[in-house]
Amino acid sequence: MIKFFEFKGFTLAEILITLGIIGVVASLTLPAVIDHYKKIETVSALKEAYTIFYQVIINSQQNNGSPLYWDYTNLSFFVEEYILPYVKVIKNCGKNGIPLFCYDETNNDKIRLHLLNGTVEQGNVGYYSFVMTNGMGVLVRVGRGNAKGSFAKFYVDINGSKGSTIIGKDVFAFSMTPDWGDKYIFLTGVTGANNSGVNNSSYLKTREHLLSTVNGGCNKNASSASGYLQGDFCSALIQVDGWEIKDDYPW
Repeated sequence: MIKFFEFKGFTLAEILITLGIIGVVASLTLPAVIDHYKKIETVSALKEAYTIFYQVIINSQQNNGSPLYWDYTNLSFFVEEYILPYVKVIKNCGKNGIPLFCYDETNNDKIRLHLLNGTVEQGNVGYYSFVMTNGMGVLVRVGRGNAKGSFAKFYVDINGSKGSTIIGKDVFAFSMTPDWGDKYIFLTGVTGANNSGVNNSSYLKTREHLLSTVNGGCNKNASSASGYLQGDFCSALIQVDGWEIKDDYPW
């Protein structure tokens, strides 16, 4: 004899309860998953930007000699002579004074450089702006420091016009200080990297220092002075942490 079993379906109440549980779990876990993905994406783009400018400096040396003897007194000449011939650019806004990324010129707040706490950078002038073919926007400053001689500062907006322009979130600082021997281009706040890619630990600042409120610190209460803007050290912090954004990063 064949015995038939009667199967009952789920009731509407049971389905709604199940969906509610799934919704609660998703609301608790999805933001963490998205945040984790954003951190990985950010680090990957930062590495790409670092590689690009490291190679730019190395290639430029072949035609222009040691960066120790480059002209850091004229911003337009510096960028157009030593940088632009060695990087692929889709838009060049030239020297624009205040820090404006070379995107939509009609939206000044969107393209202005912002500090880590979200405020607009007002203090420094004299920037050169262009956009690379990968969509990353770049601001460049040059000058002569009080203690370490000539310098160049690069602010790279790693997600281009898609995101914000906040130092430490979308924008990361690179420094170039040729008076430090052959350690020409490096993430601001950490160390130079010589031509073989080896870091010089003598310039390494501690993790606590990078996270502190010192000038340029990766801290929303840090100050901006002496050539450093609030958030400049965030790029170095990521490198010090093994190319990872840790939980205490001021994300």
